[in-house]
Amino acid sequence: MAALIHELGALFEILDVCKHDLVKLLRCDHPPSDLLARIDKERGTIQDIEYLIVDLRAQIAAKELHKYVLDEFKMTQDMMRVHV
Repeated sequence: MAALIHELGALFEILDVCKHDLVKLLRCDHPPSDLLARIDKERGTIQDIEYLIVDLRAQIAAKELHKYVLDEFKMTQDMMRVHV
């Protein structure tokens, strides 16, 4: 689980860098000849990273939910043993 959270943090750092690069491209005084292609590429990269972030958050949530369900099941089983 810690590895997933570390990976999520790394993806957020990469996303920040990509957004910063996009802003630099959008605000440049002397745009290169392939400015639109670079902007399009940067936006695509940002979309890909955002998709990975959503996917990773879903994985973390699924693992947390699985852990919660197992804990609840164990607690229910322990309570049944006490009453019988």
